Amino acid sequence: MNQKETMKTAAAQLRALLSELEKYQEKEKRAELAQDILTKTSSDISAEDFLIKLSEYSKKSLEELIVIQKAVELHKNGELSLGKLSVNKADSSSLDPLTALLIEEY
Repeated sequence: MNQKETMKTAAAQLRALLSELEKYQEKEKRAELAQDILTKTSSDISAEDFLIKLSEYSKKSLEELIVIQKAVELHKNGELSLGKLSVNKADSSSLDPLTALLIEEY
């Protein structure tokens, strides 16, 4: 084997090792995010379900876990409020004609 072939083989092996390292780093990051999410919601999850949820979250993609983590943070801060429905009937004089027509039956 000459030097060029040796260098090509070494480069290919290094690329394979780098790819494998990146996979393990992503897996570790997913596990950390899953644990962080469950730690923040531990009051809402029973002890029996904790390991089951940890396993489920660890299988999710990194992007999904980031979204879930952000949703948990917003919920804990009280910033994730979509509002409340009113039980009072809407005043039809303050509504535009289209909206009044749409909710006329209700």
